[in-house]
Amino acid sequence: STVASGDYVQTRAEGFAYQVAASGAVDQHVTTAGGVKLSVLPNNGKISLAQFNASILGYANVAPQIQALFNLAASIGVTATIPAGLYGIRSTVIVPAGLKVVWAEGAKVRPIGAVSPMFLNGAVGGTFAGRSANGNIKWSGGVLDANAVTTTCLAFGKAENIHVSGVTFKNVANSHFVEFNGVKTGSVRGCKFENMTDTSGTRAFSEAINIDFAGDYAQFPYWNAASFDGTVCDGIEIEGNDFRDCLVSIGAHGYTTHGDGTVATMSRGVRISNNSHTNNGLNTTGPQSDAIHIDGFLGTVVANETILNVKNNGVRIDESLAFTISNI
Repeated sequence: STVASGDYVQTRAEGFAYQVAASGAVDQHVTTAGGVKLSVLPNNGKISLAQFNASILGYANVAPQIQALFNLAASIGVTATIPAGLYGIRSTVIVPAGLKVVWAEGAKVRPIGAVSPMFLNGAVGGTFAGRSANGNIKWSGGVLDANAVTTTCLAFGKAENIHVSGVTFKNVANSHFVEFNGVKTGSVRGCKFENMTDTSGTRAFSEAINIDFAGDYAQFPYWNAASFDGTVCDGIEIEGNDFRDCLVSIGAHGYTTHGDGTVATMSRGVRISNNSHTNNGLNTTGPQSDAIHIDGFLGTVVANETILNVKNNGVRIDESLAFTISNI
């Protein structure tokens, strides 16, 4: 049978829904083997990566399909879903404002070559004043395997309301699994962090979760220099995660000072609780590997942490005020 522009079609096996686009369309999501152009439609409030003909075999590059999925799901307010499979990305995927994404058990993504960061909440090279980058993001599940590349898996800067849960992070070199840079109201809960390496011997201070401020390009080298106005993190919660064979699990390693030497930029209201840390710093020859490094923080709470076999300090505190440490 033939179809016409505007018709609705659905796959028999998966129940995926599409609308037929005009033959001259250039913004279609999928083109069939017969040359029919289709726009993806949601089903029960969800859109699947599989609807974009993304390969789940052979570690193929699906960055364009993931980007299309994220953009569409966020724009119409539905959940993006990633089915089980091994996916590759050759370029940074931008996480749009309002995205809710759920990765199925067995869904894994790796960079192909030098991709840094893997996912970023604002256009590479963009300029973001205050907290104007993409926010209101919920990321759930999946395996983000950095594949021993120097990259950041999830780089979130200068935004509000970013929440990550149930993710397994693996195999990062010389960098971070997650970075919050000038973010207000963010969380990482119920995640696993496995295997960080310091290949140069100079990055022993790298954090699995870095809580930083928008100080300069070197700290978040993805956006225009005009973005770096000193915006600090505020209200970050790190709870119920498992860190194994990391360098530093959680913290920061920099701040700016006033002329009298007092700290000028302090992340505020960070709460770290009910996490476990095992074998911090054993993958580096460098000296500075702590489970938790509170550096230039104000009003931090650290509670109910399990820390085993750490190379340096369980909890290290530098240039911080009004902190509470209990039940370590």
